[in-house]
Amino acid sequence: MVNKECNYLIYIIRSVLNNQEVKYQEDIDYKKLYNLAKMHTLLVFLYYGLKKYNIPTLSKILEDYYKNNIYKTAMQDAEKEIIVAELEKNHIKYMPLKGTIIKYLYPSIDLRTMCDFDCLFDKSKAKEVKKIFLNLGYEVESYNNSNHDIYIKKPFMTVEMHKELMNDSYMISRYYHNIWNNVSKADNKEYEYEMTKEDFYVFMIAHLAKHYVSGGAGIRNFIDIYLFNKNYINLNKEYINAELENLGLLTFDKYARELSLVWFEEKESNENIDKFAESIFESGIYGTVDQNVLKRICFSEEGINNLEESKIKFFFRRLFPTKQYMKQAFPILNEKPYLLLYFYLKRIFTLKSKLSRAKAEMKSFKKITQEDKEKVKDLHNKLGVKNKL
Repeated sequence: MVNKECNYLIYIIRSVLNNQEVKYQEDIDYKKLYNLAKMHTLLVFLYYGLKKYNIPTLSKILEDYYKNNIYKTAMQDAEKEIIVAELEKNHIKYMPLKGTIIKYLYPSIDLRTMCDFDCLFDKSKAKEVKKIFLNLGYEVESYNNSNHDIYIKKPFMTVEMHKELMNDSYMISRYYHNIWNNVSKADNKEYEYEMTKEDFYVFMIAHLAKHYVSGGAGIRNFIDIYLFNKNYINLNKEYINAELENLGLLTFDKYARELSLVWFEEKESNENIDKFAESIFESGIYGTVDQNVLKRICFSEEGINNLEESKIKFFFRRLFPTKQYMKQAFPILNEKPYLLLYFYLKRIFTLKSKLSRAKAEMKSFKKITQEDKEKVKDLHNKLGVKNKL
């Protein structure tokens, strides 16, 4: 439900983006506002918007967060340069993604907080890249288990090194299989590559749609869309629209852009935009467990309209994912498919260690009604997105 705290958060973001003074409102529950902004990783906007006001308990928390975020941003930037230098030195092709690029469009780069550093690289160099990160003092959280390897250095650095832009479980991933043929060298670098502005925007929308369909997407994505379109007004719209049409995302892009303008330029809204906005407020930055389970149950199988059948299908797929998913998670299956049953059992055993997540999913599982399912399917149809992107 969109409440006054939701509207006030959007007002604060809009004011900060446009360098306008934020008016203090007495009737706001500032604890709820804080929790909402935290869920969407937008606390720094609260700091900039409310720093002139002495709000009991909140002001000190926001000031501490701001100081920590400045330090974190500086450390992340420094680490990124070290990583890039090592990739250059070892002659490994790479392409920084998403927030690393978009944050420079924000009024201040610390406004675009980053959970991790995402980077595409030449997947044939995975072993060399792993060695680089180990030499730099990183721990390996995940290697050769999906379309990206994950490296961690406490307290601030999580690096996702992508072999592909998207997991093959998404049909739209095929669009990016030959990505290296559609990028060019960045200025002043030998091995860094970049997309055109048009292709970057198409990827931004595709990435947003992927998150939105699979579990939810946060407000920050729409700040990115707003600032990108505001800063790059001479984009080749015909090319962008043709590529989005090819991906089946043209209607979704239309609604995403419209929502960004409703929020950050106070354009007139409509019923579909309002429902879209409500779903975003409920999602958090990467979607909640409730949203994830609901959407996966809604679209567990084409043609299944009965809720109980959908739940059975969801539960079965949680235990036994598709062969395609398993091959992504356990690449050895591409060479030895007869080990599938072994890895199914291994995965189920591993899931026991993720008991808290499983319990949360089961709790959400029990709450879902047929009305919830129909509501989500109806909104997805209006937004032009389907279960299988």
